Order: sequence, then C-alpha cells, then structure tokens
Amino acid sequence: MEVRLRKKSFIPSSYSEENDIENDIYDTLCQDSFLMLNRKLIGELGLELATLIIYLIDKQKYYRDNLLLDSEGYFYSTDMDLALNTGISLNRFGKLKFSAQKREVLLIKRAGLPLKTYYKINLHKVKEIMSSTSSAIELSYKRLLDGKSSEEIITPEELSRKSFRDLRLICKFLKISYAGTDTKDKLISKISTSKNENKDSNDLNIPISTKSLSLDEVIYTQQELEKLTYSSLRLICKNLKISYKGSYSKAMLIKNILSKKDSEKNSIIQEEKKDKEDIELEQIKKLLLEDFKSLNITWNNLVEDLSKKTINKLGLSNTIEYLKSNYKAIPDNAGLFLALWKKGRRQVNSKDIENFENNKKSLKKEEEKDEISELFSDTRKKFENLDIFEQLKIEEKAIKNYQTTNNLNDSQIENIIKLRYSNPNQYYSILSKYIDKILND
Repeated sequence: MEVRLRKKSFIPSSYSEENDIENDIYDTLCQDSFLMLNRKLIGELGLELATLIIYLIDKQKYYRDNLLLDSEGYFYSTDMDLALNTGISLNRFGKLKFSAQKREVLLIKRAGLPLKTYYKINLHKVKEIMSSTSSAIELSYKRLLDGKSSEEIITPEELSRKSFRDLRLICKFLKISYAGTDTKDKLISKISTSKNENKDSNDLNIPISTKSLSLDEVIYTQQELEKLTYSSLRLICKNLKISYKGSYSKAMLIKNILSKKDSEKNSIIQEEKKDKEDIELEQIKKLLLEDFKSLNITWNNLVEDLSKKTINKLGLSNTIEYLKSNYKAIPDNAGLFLALWKKGRRQVNSKDIENFENNKKSLKKEEEKDEISELFSDTRKKFENLDIFEQLKIEEKAIKNYQTTNNLNDSQIENIIKLRYSNPNQYYSILSKYIDKILND
C-alpha cells in the first residue's frame, strides 16, 4: 500500500501574531471586560480604593438590573471575587474597606447564617467626588497631604515630622523649585522662606498656590492695599487677572485693583437686575399665554417690549392688575387689547381710572413699607448702607459662625451660599442673627 505524505504547509509567524493581537483586543475591549476609572475618584481615593469602588458599582448595577438587590439595596460578594476581578491582594481589603467606610463611599453589613458580607455603594458621595470643582491633581495633593491646608502644612512642627519624599511633594504642591541634591534641611528652609515671602498675601487670604481667584475670595479696602508691598500688589493683579505693566507705580496698581472691584460690583448688580427682570417677564408671559388663552396672543418682541415698559412704569403687581382689568373687559379681542396696552389705556369707566390713579401711589408705598418691615431691621439697614465688599466680608464671617454653631459640612454651606442669588430673602433670613451680632460687636 502506497502512502503519500502531504508536505506540511508553512504558516507565516506574522499571521499568527496578528491573529493573537486581534483576540487580545476583542477580549480586552468587549463589553463587561473593562472598568472605567474616573480620574477624580483616583485623586480622592487612591488607585486601589477607586478600582474597588468602580468594580462594586459595576456589580451593584448588575444586581439592580437583574432585581437581585435585597430590600435595603445591598448585594453579596466574597473577598475572593473582589481579588479575582480587581487584581488587588487579599490582605489589602481590610484596610481598603475601612477607608471606604470612613470616606462614606461604601456601606457594609454582615447578615445571614453563616455570616456573609453585603455591600452598598453611596452613589451620592461618588457623584459628589466626581462633580468636585477641584481638579484630579488637586484632589491627589489633598489626599497625599492628609487633607491639610497650606498653612497647616508649613508650620515648623509639621515640616520637621515630614519625610524627605513628603517635603518634595510639598514643594511641588506650593510651586517651589528644588534640586535633586537638596537635603531635608534645605527643603524645609525653602518652604519656610516661601511662607515669609507670601506673608502679605496670606494676610489678605490669598492662597500660595497660583490658582485664579475671584473678588469673592479676596476682600480688601484701599487702606489694606496701601499697606502691602509692591510685589504683593503685583501678585494680586496676577491672581485676579488684572493686566499691568512693569512701569506701573504702586498707586497705579492699587487704582487698577479697585477699578476691578468696582467693575465686579456693577456686574453683580446688573446680573441681579437681569435675573429679577427675567422672572417678572416670565410671570407676564405665563399670564398672557395660559390665563388669557381666549385672546390667542403670541409672545414676541413687541409683547416683550410692552411688558418691560409697563413693569418699569407701574411695577409688576400693578402691571398684572392692569392687564387683568383689560382682559376682563375685552376677553376675546386681541387687537383691541394690544392697542389699548400700547397706548397705556384701560377698557374701564372713568371712575375706575380715577380710583386706580389715586390708589397707585398708596399701594406702592404700602408694598415698600411691608417689604422693609419684613426684610430689614435697623441693623440690616446699616448693613445695606455698607460698601458691597464690606458686606461680603461680614457675610463671610457670619457664614463661618453659622457653620460652627450648627456643625455643618462644606457641602451644606455651599447650598446656603447659592441662596444668595437664587433666594436672597431666605439667605439673609438664615444669616440675619449672625450679621446683627457682628455689626453690634
């Protein structure tokens, strides 16, 4: 029997390697084969803890989608599963879980027989970290420096306890140049020198870091500025993004800073005025389109301009009363309604017009009186007469006192500060007691 052997075919090594690469990419990037790490989470929690939290979020989502969470929203997982899916060593989970609970990003309970460990991610805390206004690198610095401020870090006692590596990290954080040959004592000396050079800036609450500032973060008067050195004034200009030249004198720098201050003040006033105008126009728009449906009026530039003029002349409440009066008389004639509105006339008898004009001034006075009695005490009037930056300085102290008295965290205080623009009445109502105390001391 004749047996013929087929010649073995030759497979290029490049083909085999390319096939392996394709398989690797598919295995790595296909759905559910990777974890999406967020840089801010890494900055706040560190790489290992961030990886653990991201994996548990993915696990929690799976259990939720498959209706497997318990009645409290917890799910079960073993340390071995965590180690296999995250690549973290088993002996690290004790410390990581403790840290996660301390940072309030993870809830843990033990239940059942035998006892099992159940987990639940605090998604609100995770969102808070990811929505932080601080950058990922700033969060990393804060974590590595134990959450301490620059003032706390650069005290002599604190610096003497730091390792060589920590001192170099502090130099990098404070933008202080150093050489690889610098000793520990040399690094401490550079940090201390930098603190002294920025003494004037610290007196004005200007951070040593070069982040950009707003006038809300730096409160000062002309007298305070005149006490500062020329270099400190230039630093303020740089941080507040105020242009200046090397030939500018100290007086010119102060003038530019105060001009920026006045410009910011006018900008705040204009923004508040525009916000109030937008709210008033929205009320008129709702009245015309929803309450006066039978007129079938279209909201356009003409109607918006008429609304603005009437509000400026009569005020919001009298404008609404005026429009309702005309609508009541002519509820189905849009042309006549707009014509009368344009001319500022009423579709009522002469006696009503006379009563309206006679009562208009008294109504306005009563409204102003009510507002003043409701919102302003004698001390509040004194506060309102202050320069806006003096007001901001007092408000800052009042907020700190309110936070200390009520033991509030920074997130809760930020929500109260937002009320200053969204609901000023509520904002000042909360702080009035503390503002009064500051003014009377």
